[in-house]
Amino acid sequence: MRGCHEAAGVKQPQVARGAQGAPGHRPPAHALAEAEMWESIVFRSPTRYSRAATTLMDFEVASTPKQDELPTQQVREQAKLAATATDWPARSAAYAKLLGACKSCHERAGTEAAR
Repeated sequence: MRGCHEAAGVKQPQVARGAQGAPGHRPPAHALAEAEMWESIVFRSPTRYSRAATTLMDFEVASTPKQDELPTQQVREQAKLAATATDWPARSAAYAKLLGACKSCHERAGTEAAR
């Protein structure tokens, strides 16, 4: 089954974000991996999906005062589950669960997610 972007001939972008308005700003690796996972689902790229899941399985938080309180293990576990998904509906569902883990971590950290 082809995705609607693929069917419409939309070209696959490269993940390279200059988010948050700062010149030369590069989002953290986990934010780039999340964006790549989303784009891999939209454009049906198993290679990019796998790469994003692998990156998120190794997710660590930079040193913050609340570091010990953050559910980073939950993010890594959801990434491992995402990596085992073998079709696009399962990958999409795994991505949704992963975003729930991201939301939980960002809420506890008191930071806003990029999306």
